[in-house]
Amino acid sequence: MVLSNWNSLDADPCNWRGIYCSPTHNHIITLNLSGSSLKGFLAPELGLLSSLQELALHNNNLLGAIPKHIGALTNLKLLDLGLNQLSGPIPPELGNLVSATKINLQSNGLTGSVPPELGNLRNLVELRLDRNKLQGTVPANNSRTTQTQKSHPTANSEHQHPAHVSKHRDTSKPGWLLALEVVTGTVAGFLLLFAILTGLTKLKGKSPVIIPWKKAGNEKDQCVIYIDPDLLKDVKRWSRQELEVACEDFSNIIGSSPDSIVYKGVVKDGPEIAVICPCINAEYWTGYLELYFQKEVADLARINHENTGKLLGYCRESTPFSRMLVFQYASNGTLYEHLHYGEGCQLSWARRMRIIIGIARGLKYLHTELNPPFTISELNSSAVYLTEDFSPKVSYYAHTVRSFIFLSKIGLGFNHVSMPFSFR
Repeated sequence: MVLSNWNSLDADPCNWRGIYCSPTHNHIITLNLSGSSLKGFLAPELGLLSSLQELALHNNNLLGAIPKHIGALTNLKLLDLGLNQLSGPIPPELGNLVSATKINLQSNGLTGSVPPELGNLRNLVELRLDRNKLQGTVPANNSRTTQTQKSHPTANSEHQHPAHVSKHRDTSKPGWLLALEVVTGTVAGFLLLFAILTGLTKLKGKSPVIIPWKKAGNEKDQCVIYIDPDLLKDVKRWSRQELEVACEDFSNIIGSSPDSIVYKGVVKDGPEIAVICPCINAEYWTGYLELYFQKEVADLARINHENTGKLLGYCRESTPFSRMLVFQYASNGTLYEHLHYGEGCQLSWARRMRIIIGIARGLKYLHTELNPPFTISELNSSAVYLTEDFSPKVSYYAHTVRSFIFLSKIGLGFNHVSMPFSFR
């Protein structure tokens, strides 16, 4: 696991992967998790790492806007958020990074104009803004000429080699706070795990103080989330009324948990469908979750193979508040049911071999033929659905639902989401 040695109960994070501290271990001076398959949002609390000199999260799958709070890191020399999926404008507060020598925001989805405040950064040597959707040019730097030439490419400039950035020790008062929301991936699978490390404060003679994460309701009115209106343009959007008719007024329940329900539906002149409907409390549905929901739908929609589950669309309505996923229905239930519920006699060795080969083909498609790959973190017989002719469909329902479980637990999500369920 990418962050396997991150432990929020550990009083000293200086030995955690990607974290480097000052010699006295009183300050975190470097946070480098570049290329770690992180997926999630940048937390505003990053701005409380007052001694931080290097923040490197290059080449991940980070979403949402750049928090303006990062502008409070006046000791920061390197800010590298390149090659992610960040969106929205560049916050003008980045003009307060008075110590910055390199800022890399290339290869994201940033929009708007380049804030003129960036022209006030007297120590800036390299600014990378290429491969975004920015307009205009970078404001001129007003500082006097130094021996190191400033490099300020425009929004559409070509790739340049990064400059070396020096490190300096921090002499500010002892104290550090780490708050980074991430969803981590593994080589073996997409393990949706939020590493929440908030409020670890280290003071002389005092034990660490754990500060609770803020509830979603406190953040939803303070953070502006930018969502590309074309993100789901190629994915079928179902109306709630269509699904209500197909699922017989939502009476045809085929799977459930205390907090979620799965319905079976039949579309006129169309396929049988399975509709996953979490019990969502609209009060706790934040802009972060909406962006994550749409990103997940777009990610699932690109999967198309005879041995994988198929997303047919989604439902997103405000009145009544609805978020649903529509999948192709597999009429023969799960492989687990056939192996353990007295129906194993139907599975001859020849049929079992065909199922195994189908699963292997589905995994090969997900892991090696899709770009970027889509990995399954926990493959078991409950995650393999069988069609009428016993063709296997590798499912990723757990992948989707479990992500919302973690979001909900840290206060960014809705109140209730279920664990994975089986179709009967």
